[in-house]
Amino acid sequence: MRGYGVTGQRERWMDSARGIGCLIVLLAHVGSLSGRYGAYFNGCGKIGVWLFFVLSGYWFMAPLCKAYKPLNKQNVGIFYIKKLLRLFPVYGIVLLMAWLVGFLPDMTTVIRHFFMMEGQAHFWYMPVIAKFYLIAPLFWMLRNVFRKDSVFVGVLLAIGIGCVLLFPYTEYPENTVQLWWYLPVFGMGFFLAVLKGHGKGRRKTNPVWPDMAVPLAVTAMVLFTPWFREVLWGEPPSSYLQNKYMLMGGLWFIVVFAVPSGSLWKNLLEKSRILQWVGDISFPLYLVHYPIMRRVGLLEVSWGAKAVLIIIISVVLAWLLHVFVEKPVGNLYKD
Repeated sequence: MRGYGVTGQRERWMDSARGIGCLIVLLAHVGSLSGRYGAYFNGCGKIGVWLFFVLSGYWFMAPLCKAYKPLNKQNVGIFYIKKLLRLFPVYGIVLLMAWLVGFLPDMTTVIRHFFMMEGQAHFWYMPVIAKFYLIAPLFWMLRNVFRKDSVFVGVLLAIGIGCVLLFPYTEYPENTVQLWWYLPVFGMGFFLAVLKGHGKGRRKTNPVWPDMAVPLAVTAMVLFTPWFREVLWGEPPSSYLQNKYMLMGGLWFIVVFAVPSGSLWKNLLEKSRILQWVGDISFPLYLVHYPIMRRVGLLEVSWGAKAVLIIIISVVLAWLLHVFVEKPVGNLYKD
């Protein structure tokens, strides 16, 4: 269901957005290796991950907001099979590679990761997204129970507030594999799908405000990064961004809502074949880049040389995984 809107039409600008999220993670992690500037990248990779969460919530709920392949008792099983095929083949191969390069210490750790019992470093993402897909059909059931989208949105809001109160960001364990801290961010994606569903069929006027809202929201994200916090407010680099999922998720909500409502940014993203290509390989690229980075980081070469090696090796391996594993397996159950 990823990459599709409420009508079932593929929204290529969203593939570009996914590519941007992946590049944020990749470049932030590579930047953290810099001896001089590494501290300024602390937590910046999370900005891209919060975008993944908003998009994941949207892509699950969007087809259900209209009559495009709604979930039912017969195809819930197909939904789970498709997600298993999407996640585990590529993940299993990357885990084995991570063990071979010494990123994961032993096969026991590999097995614990594969069965979502552990999430070392960037692998914390996998148990979270797997748990989200596991419970996501419950939200479809809630929508069917309450019928009216206004009531459904109220239920989403109540669940989100409950999660915020029970799992406050101030007590967030860094890189936790528990879903509840992040559930409100996925919920933002659900809410976006409902809003977009109600906007279908309306005359598009392409007002100016959405094209203005996008750079304003992105600028706000940038101002919260360590370098700008130091320059503007004298705050030394810290892990400030690590638990700002609600803040960054809210800003991404504005971006994802505003882009298709305007014309400038949507047209640019729809025409960007490079970003769309990165979006297509984003899942294996996210998984593979960090073990490669840790291995290349041991080389006694300059940071610039390390950065180039990490990016080239990671992109090539991600493309190979996408072409020879992700796509063939995904074709077993096409939309």
